[in-house]
Amino acid sequence: MNTDQFWKLIEKTHKISEGAPHKQADLLTYELAKLSEADILSYQSILEDMVDQAYIGELWDVAFILASGWGCSDDGFEYFRAWLVGQGKDVYEKALSDPESLVDVVDFGQETQCEELLGVAIYAYEMSTHKDMATMPNTRHA
Repeated sequence: MNTDQFWKLIEKTHKISEGAPHKQADLLTYELAKLSEADILSYQSILEDMVDQAYIGELWDVAFILASGWGCSDDGFEYFRAWLVGQGKDVYEKALSDPESLVDVVDFGQETQCEELLGVAIYAYEMSTHKDMATMPNTRHA
């Protein structure tokens, strides 16, 4: 899987889920499970890179505000970045260059954190290979 295929899969599942992040996570899991083990691992690697690239202080500020006063912990910010990737390439890239652009994307009270989006490749790996997630190779760059 390459980056273009990654974004096509994200955008397809975002559209079908009508922006519901937990539903999108389920859809991504099933779509990934249809692919090869190599593609599942590539997806995970690309996702990790995208989440890492979004580790931007100004985005954390926006995530805090969007949390409607509940705050945004370290974990919450990771779940926010997963949600951000799930919004698709255009929203993601615009938010990286202008975090305040999310004001035009997010409705009041909209959920903007989704831990499940971080684990879709793990569950797809289990479904596809019938192996325990503990056997999934690490996709982190050394």
